Amino acid sequence: MDLLNSQSLVPTLVCCLEDTYESTQQRALSLLTTISKEIYCTIMTDSQLSNLLKKALKYLYSSRTQDSMSAAYMLLSSFVDSRRSLTVLSQLDTSDMKVSFENLAISKSTNSAEELSLLLIHTVLQVIRHQVDEAKNDLVLASQEYPLYPALMSLRYLLRKAVVTDVNRWSKIIQEVFAVIHNDIHLLVAPVVCHSSPEGYLPPDDTEDKAPRRPSLPQYLVVCCWRTVKEISLVYGAIMENVVPTHHNIVTKNQICEYIKSFYESILQQAKHRGAFEMAYTGYCSYWHTVWRLSSCQDLVAEFLVDSPYSMLLNKDLAESLCATRRSAGLPFMVQAYVTAEPRLQNHYALIGIMNTLLPMSLNMPLDDSTSYSQAQRVHALNILRALYKASPLGDAVQPFVSVGLQSAITGYKSQVWAVRNASTMLFSALITRMFGVKQGKDDLSKQSGMAGRLFFQKYPEMHPFLMQELETCTEFRAPDGQTLLQPSLYLLLIVLCKLYPSQKESADASLSLDVFVPYLYRCASSPVYKTRMLAAHALANTLSQDSVPEAMKYLCENVSISSEHNRLHGLFLQVYHLYACVPDASLASVGETVANMLRSTYRAILSSRCELVKASYIDIIKGAKQQLVDVYPDLAPTIIMAALGASKEGFEWSTDIVQDWTKVSIDLQLSRCRLLLDTNEPSMCTREVLLELLHCGRMYEVHHEILSTSLAQGIQFLSPEDYVDVMAHMIGQQDHHHLSYNTLQSVNLSADILSEACSRCTINLSLAMKIKKVIGSIVWEQPSMSLLRLESHLLTLTGCLTLESVHSILEELLNYLRGDAVDTEGLRQSVEIAKLIGQALFYPNVHAKTDWEVPPSFWVAWVLLIFNLDSDISSRACVAIITVFAVLDPESRKDCDPHISMSSMLRCMRAVYHDNTTKDILQNWLEHPHIWLSLAAVQGIDECEDEDRLFEKAEGQLLCDPISFYNIVRHYQRSLF
Repeated sequence: MDLLNSQSLVPTLVCCLEDTYESTQQRALSLLTTISKEIYCTIMTDSQLSNLLKKALKYLYSSRTQDSMSAAYMLLSSFVDSRRSLTVLSQLDTSDMKVSFENLAISKSTNSAEELSLLLIHTVLQVIRHQVDEAKNDLVLASQEYPLYPALMSLRYLLRKAVVTDVNRWSKIIQEVFAVIHNDIHLLVAPVVCHSSPEGYLPPDDTEDKAPRRPSLPQYLVVCCWRTVKEISLVYGAIMENVVPTHHNIVTKNQICEYIKSFYESILQQAKHRGAFEMAYTGYCSYWHTVWRLSSCQDLVAEFLVDSPYSMLLNKDLAESLCATRRSAGLPFMVQAYVTAEPRLQNHYALIGIMNTLLPMSLNMPLDDSTSYSQAQRVHALNILRALYKASPLGDAVQPFVSVGLQSAITGYKSQVWAVRNASTMLFSALITRMFGVKQGKDDLSKQSGMAGRLFFQKYPEMHPFLMQELETCTEFRAPDGQTLLQPSLYLLLIVLCKLYPSQKESADASLSLDVFVPYLYRCASSPVYKTRMLAAHALANTLSQDSVPEAMKYLCENVSISSEHNRLHGLFLQVYHLYACVPDASLASVGETVANMLRSTYRAILSSRCELVKASYIDIIKGAKQQLVDVYPDLAPTIIMAALGASKEGFEWSTDIVQDWTKVSIDLQLSRCRLLLDTNEPSMCTREVLLELLHCGRMYEVHHEILSTSLAQGIQFLSPEDYVDVMAHMIGQQDHHHLSYNTLQSVNLSADILSEACSRCTINLSLAMKIKKVIGSIVWEQPSMSLLRLESHLLTLTGCLTLESVHSILEELLNYLRGDAVDTEGLRQSVEIAKLIGQALFYPNVHAKTDWEVPPSFWVAWVLLIFNLDSDISSRACVAIITVFAVLDPESRKDCDPHISMSSMLRCMRAVYHDNTTKDILQNWLEHPHIWLSLAAVQGIDECEDEDRLFEKAEGQLLCDPISFYNIVRHYQRSLF
């Protein structure tokens, strides 16, 4: 059977024109055009085609984005049979609409597709004029009941589809488009998107009779207006792309200047709503792409530099009138569109000229003594440069200007004007991405997202002397009058150095060596800014070559002994700690001895210091060098460790007084002590009693998290399963069972994860399992806890723990999570494991005896939601898990990660579990009640929308699985049961 000639295919494709995904609509329209006209005419009668066109015209008045898109594709579908659609449309009953086809001449000689295009555009223009009339009466009311953007969207799609041969008629209709947009629509929406606060703008209404009908929220208005601006921009872009290049007589140069050019410059200069000027940029790119390549418009290219909003930037007085907020609003987009559309044959001549203008302005370096730049000019220049450096179409064309741009960002960060500092920060971020690429992983300072220092300075040779000069200035933290200097630009310099690492040829050219920056990094240890000290430690560890580490460590340890200022001590300890982690194995013994000597000589003074931040960083060094300390000073090491843990007082009882002592110190010191305690191998220190004391203390949540997460990550059972259950019960008992705090919930979840691992190792007996179930049952959760559900699911696999009530409870919570709003990747991974554990508990004969109750239908629903999950990784995991779970019931199941095959396997297993009638009823229920596959918010949205019209439908696009594939498979198996 030929699928494209199937009579059941056309209605399905027509329904897909109203899908929530545009890709589906595009494919449906593409398939409709491939169907033979004979089949299409047989299935799609004139009455059905008339109803389709009527629905499309009705959707032109809808405020839902989905309906706007559907209307456009419905109108485009009429081109499948242009001649018949032309007849049906001209005879359409539009008595309930403001659309008339009277006195409209339809040419029989013209191509039917072109005639249909003209007729559809004429129809859409009538709708637009009606909407404009309503908007002139009350724009706020019209934004809800007569929005302008749906009809403009359809106009845009029709212009892209247009077949142009009759120049006179097209010239007339394009002029009508220009007139209604320029004279009416633009004037209506511009005051809203150009308002200083467009998101909250609501124009006053003096007519009392309209007040009850008027929506009370300004969101209706601003959404309508910025989407209208977006569609105007794209309509003009479609004209510039599809009409102007091939038909010069339809759109004249005067029309381009009067309507298109003036609109774009007005919106990009004055609009304050980000959606408005960002969408205008898309159309503006089309405008410049055409203008650059038209010989008749070359004067417009030159005019941009002398008579445009960009040219206003070059005048100190006029620059003050440009938008100073929202990162210069549309001005960067305007310049970016201009330079990115430049033909390659020009060798980026325009880009070079603009860069040579903006860079001195951003550096605040006038070209001569007679000129100077204002702060507004500098801010705009920095924002434009940021856009140009981020523009991917420019590629390596901006590479020669990166060094000067980075200097602009760093020097701008020193400014006393907040706007300049803010713009400089954004520019610096764009340049870091441009130089080093997108970061790899979560660590911004890792070598994976860095570059060899030698290569960096070969690409950007101006940066080496600049960094040296800036570091010389910025590492002075005391003014001559004794005042403390924060040196904020030092932070940016250190970020750059953190991205550099020594190369193998470091010694080949001393002028490019990173070692010249090391003395300045030493000085950064005295910075009064905590983050700067941290960053300097990272930079030192990255930039030092392995051969230089022993000498650097010796220098740092010597300076620790002679330093007394807390900031400097903290900075030195951070550098020692990070540097020690990078020590090569060949130098570990000598460096370890250096650090051990420093610890031996300073531990009394440092650990008795009043600065807890210094003590915390010092304890981190003890933890890192503990083994070397024990090797060098075996008798003194336990004393130093005990003192670091806070147990150096006389009469101190280790198991009882430690908690009382730890609660009095800062969180940083608590965590440093806890990490050292867990790392020590001394049984007399890290005892069961001490850990229980710490976990039972309700005021040290961070310590609880550190102990439990370390136990889980390293697989170390510091306590027995019984102890973890007692800890969980104690934590829950300290608070209201109905309202656990976030910190307590995290600790309870970690305890549950540890117990789940114990279940998988079969170290949980039946009595302890009953105790765990009792503890979990005492909590009323506002949101499902996947860690606790996972633990409960593990308990099901234990002999004697499987009950129908437990299975129903777990499945109910699992479905609430899968259909809820707080879904994350880790939770979904745990959901797959939970469903797998439930399946193992139900079907594995070696785990349980055969039960006399049926498997809950919700079990299968959970699997469907998992195997058809939108996250491909979760879907693959679920498909693999199904093979394991249903191997007993479906031995012929294929080892495949395709959700459709997994769905088929699951339905075969369902049929094996139930009687045919039960399976048939379940499948029928799935088909008749689609809300099962909607999120809870979507179901709630459907109920609310029955009584109230909403701007955004909550049920829109909320299916949690692929509907077409799912329903086809279910329908197939349902039919096979009859």
